[in-house]
Amino acid sequence: ANPRGPTLFPLLSCASSSSSSSLYAVGCVAVGHVPAGVTFSWTDATNQSMAAAVVAFPEARGAGGNMAASRLELPLQEGKGRQPFYCRAAHPRGNAVVAIRNPVASSLWPPCWCPPPSSPEPPLGPSPPPFLSIFRSNLNPSPSPFLAERDAKPPTLYVFPPPPEQLSAHETATVTCLAKGFNPPDLFIRWLRNGEPLPASSYVTMPPVAESQLARSYFTYSALTVATEDWGAGNVFTCLVGHERLPLQVAQKSSFTKQPMVTLPPSSSVCTALGDDSVELLCVITGFSPPPVEVEWLVDGVPDQLVVTTTPPRREAGSNTYVATSQTNVSREDWKAGKAFTCQVKHPATGVTAQGHSRFCPGEEEEEEEGGGGGGISGGFHLGGRCRVLVGFYQGRRLDDRDGFYQ
Repeated sequence: ANPRGPTLFPLLSCASSSSSSSLYAVGCVAVGHVPAGVTFSWTDATNQSMAAAVVAFPEARGAGGNMAASRLELPLQEGKGRQPFYCRAAHPRGNAVVAIRNPVASSLWPPCWCPPPSSPEPPLGPSPPPFLSIFRSNLNPSPSPFLAERDAKPPTLYVFPPPPEQLSAHETATVTCLAKGFNPPDLFIRWLRNGEPLPASSYVTMPPVAESQLARSYFTYSALTVATEDWGAGNVFTCLVGHERLPLQVAQKSSFTKQPMVTLPPSSSVCTALGDDSVELLCVITGFSPPPVEVEWLVDGVPDQLVVTTTPPRREAGSNTYVATSQTNVSREDWKAGKAFTCQVKHPATGVTAQGHSRFCPGEEEEEEEGGGGGGISGGFHLGGRCRVLVGFYQGRRLDDRDGFYQ
């Protein structure tokens, strides 16, 4: 396998409603790195080292990648008071970091790791985070040939798209299929592209690993290498899993992801409402997949309690991407005072935060106001007392009317 750094996932512990435990526990798992050898470190919200509270677990090695895990344990109140915690995985081929927050207590040795009770269905995509069980792993499980019927369990499946940093920096990326909680360990995984089988040479599957000696359940993962171009074209990649406790082969599909474009185009209200008591600002969010997006409005860079109306995402015609709008009214006094209004959009599936900016531009001459270069659209110019947002930057590239975002 080609040398590569790890992909890092957070772990949250299950806790029953009757649990009286006072232990706070979180973890993280690094998968897919080559060669083996990853070093974990933890810090709290104030960047203080948590080395004394960390438990490390053996690394699982395979031909197509490796897996390692780390666990953080604290008294419950101390843990809640110092979160979020940051798990860092250092590797010669690249480092990774993930922020983790756990709202519940944990038993001392939880038999499983799972999503919070409010999220009973396994998600597609990287948000909310994936959940795995990796503690007390046994790389050479030897199940009894007399497996009791009550101990047999089907797998729970998760499919995660490539991390955004892979898609932006490499020609190939990794789609990961995780199967957990199954017993016996005999299980097969196959991959499909748009319903057609892919050659075995395009993916690697780790041997099943025991989640817990007490729980009698196993997990495994399969990593599929795809061309970044194929992923961006919206092809559907399916993880097909077979197990004796599944009545049929079960498939879980990948979720195509694309980050949003955020603009504040000229709305008729912005152009005509300056004589009234308020001005309408309309934020257009386009080109993202999958939904949802989270929208927040800022005034001079600070979150503000504006009354906001945001439409549900809808699919763009003839495309795999979605569009949404967010509208708010601001006072004429604040608008003409030159305050900067920002539509900030978070896209959980890609981890991208993008911004669109708008402000009143006084004066009779055309006046450009250049904005930030990394995240969104900024600036505008004056046309007879009306401020239109026409000048901006997106991912470091200057935009203008020819880009077609302001029609």
